[in-house]
Amino acid sequence: MKKIFKLNNLLFIIPLIIIISYSFIDMYYLSSLNKVYQYHFIKEIIFVIIGFTLMILITYIKPKTLLTFSPYLYYFSIILLILVLFIGNNTNGSKAWFNLFFIKIQPSEITKLTLILYLSYLNHKQQLIYLIRIMIITLIPAILVFLEPDTGAVIIYLLIMLSFIYNKKVKLIYRLIISLIIILFLISTFFLYRAYSKEINHYFNINYRIKRITNINEGYQITNAKTAIGSSNPFSITINKPILYIPEAPTDFIFAFTAANFGFISGLIIIICYFLITLFIIYKKSNSLFTIFFFQVVYNIGFNLGILPIMGIPLPFLSYGGSNIIIYFLLFGIIISMDDNNSYNHNYKHLASY
Repeated sequence: MKKIFKLNNLLFIIPLIIIISYSFIDMYYLSSLNKVYQYHFIKEIIFVIIGFTLMILITYIKPKTLLTFSPYLYYFSIILLILVLFIGNNTNGSKAWFNLFFIKIQPSEITKLTLILYLSYLNHKQQLIYLIRIMIITLIPAILVFLEPDTGAVIIYLLIMLSFIYNKKVKLIYRLIISLIIILFLISTFFLYRAYSKEINHYFNINYRIKRITNINEGYQITNAKTAIGSSNPFSITINKPILYIPEAPTDFIFAFTAANFGFISGLIIIICYFLITLFIIYKKSNSLFTIFFFQVVYNIGFNLGILPIMGIPLPFLSYGGSNIIIYFLLFGIIISMDDNNSYNHNYKHLASY
């Protein structure tokens, strides 16, 4: 517990408490408005308690132990990604969750943690082999998640991969080789799609995904979100009288819901809190966590404001969802446990600093 509340961690803890407080208020408000969300408030409290407890516990696990077991954790997450394709719960056309009693578990969120740990575990002395292994280890879960489908998670995995490939410990020549391989792969994929677009679209519904990614500032969700934010006052509180119905309010559009119903000053406070947490990650020199956290925050707020296309990417700690909240608590627990004044396994340090 002392590790969590050290003075240099307050840059994370104080903004976190503010964001989670807004999350509780949002879920309570949504629960009072719509019976569909009546248990979201209670579940969100449970998720935060579990996540915070695990964050504390993981700070007491030796770094070497986490890295030693990281391959097995990665394999376990791959098994979950395979199983969810067959026995997962189908929600909005995506088989990405396991239903366990009153909660849902999303294996793609678990894989964020296991992928980062496993890539940190790899020995990078033989750099070209190391980079090829990074690509293979990342592409396996990316392909499985693509089949769910969950485009947002695929992008996050690829960003994790790039954060490891383009680190300063890898020689420039090897980075250039990998860059060439990636470019050739993208070109080949483009021409393959052009040649077999009907067949590919039949099995993977690519056209729909491309349309979602390329359509900016269009659609019912973005229109309502922008209208709701634009109609709000600086300190407006619309208890029992929401400004406008916002689809997927607890998850993808929680920022728009908060700003619309509790004043756009609340939205500004949330943005400042995320900025402070980002500074904390930079201070801890965790490139992999910075990459995914910064991307999720910027992208989610971006499509809430209508400047980026909609994609199923939640806002960390504010959006409803147990898997995402718990995994982020664990990731922050890991970087909190790393003290620059202590000696720890070199590869684990690689997780923090490139």
